Amino acid sequence: MPSIADTVDLIQTLESADITVSPERCVVVRNRNAPCRACAEACTSQAIVLDPASNALSVDAAACIGCGSCATACPTGALEAKKPTDAELLASCLAALKANKGEVVIACKQMCDAAKGLIDQGKVVSVACLGRVDESLLSILALRGAEKIRLVRRACDDCPHAAGGRLAERVAETERVLLGTWGRATQVKLSDKLPKSVHKAEGDAYDRDRRAFFHNLKDDAKEAAVKTTDFALESELGLKQKASRDDVMQELHVGGDGTMPHFLPAKRGRLLDALSKMGEPTDELIDTRLFGHVIIDAGACQSCKMCAVFCPTGALAKCTASDGQAGLSHYPGACVQCHTCEAVCPRQCLTLSEEVFARDVATGRREFYPMESDADIKERNRHGILNAMRKITGGTQIYER
Repeated sequence: MPSIADTVDLIQTLESADITVSPERCVVVRNRNAPCRACAEACTSQAIVLDPASNALSVDAAACIGCGSCATACPTGALEAKKPTDAELLASCLAALKANKGEVVIACKQMCDAAKGLIDQGKVVSVACLGRVDESLLSILALRGAEKIRLVRRACDDCPHAAGGRLAERVAETERVLLGTWGRATQVKLSDKLPKSVHKAEGDAYDRDRRAFFHNLKDDAKEAAVKTTDFALESELGLKQKASRDDVMQELHVGGDGTMPHFLPAKRGRLLDALSKMGEPTDELIDTRLFGHVIIDAGACQSCKMCAVFCPTGALAKCTASDGQAGLSHYPGACVQCHTCEAVCPRQCLTLSEEVFARDVATGRREFYPMESDADIKERNRHGILNAMRKITGGTQIYER
């Protein structure tokens, strides 16, 4: 199994003009036993590959096409797409929403290339792969008045980037569950056809679109050159240096509260904010790719709280109740289904359910699990060691100093 330092070096090789890498957020960097391999499963170009035999990741940064599917799949935001950024993609979608009178059409590059000269480019948002689209984007669009969101792909089954298409299916299904539960009528549809509403207009539209195409091509080439140059300068001149191994390891130290640093991924924050603005959901269980409900077997748990130590988002956190009772609190809305808590539990007394109550996500309600305090555990362990030594030696004349 590779060391944490080696894993840091591995994931940092993905840093480019297209992808930002924050290795301290990667759950595998935070804990080598974490089972997450979401980036490899979503990678559309074999830039991140999982060896089934060893369960180890390998990275070929040169193969990356910058589609951003890995960023959508990454539960903790360790990978973020920059071409376009989330803000730029949202702006393009809002412009398309306005131009297309309530419908947002997002299409993969292969579909847009096939329809070149036939569509109004102002009404279609082109992405390298539909795997770039995530639920926070779709929820914000619904909140901003989108009546229909159409995700258009071209023969995903035969596409070399099919993994992104499968991820888009999961995202679309999750978003339909969220919108239905929060009472939104916005339709989210996956399609293999562009709607008539984005077809080019008659008359001089062809010449206008052709001029726009070559103008955009020039701008795209210039933008790509600028990004490549900027990234090269940042890398070579140290204008924006990658975090060193030591920097990353320093950030991963356990803090004064006895846990590793917590953070809420930006996409999760935007999603929760959008859902909050949608109003109250129906009080029902929802099963999605996003949220998780931790269930602890109190009879088997030894109160080690290792699940809270390694939880990346603070969905599980050490706390003390108003009556002084020590324990753990759990907020399903912050759980990102990384399954680290299950992996680190020494007694396997913790399970993660993908079913959560929508009302708990909306209200921010935290469930409380009473446990021994850290001081009580330390005292218990001290006596346990003494008793074990007395049993091993068969004598009673053993004392602590």
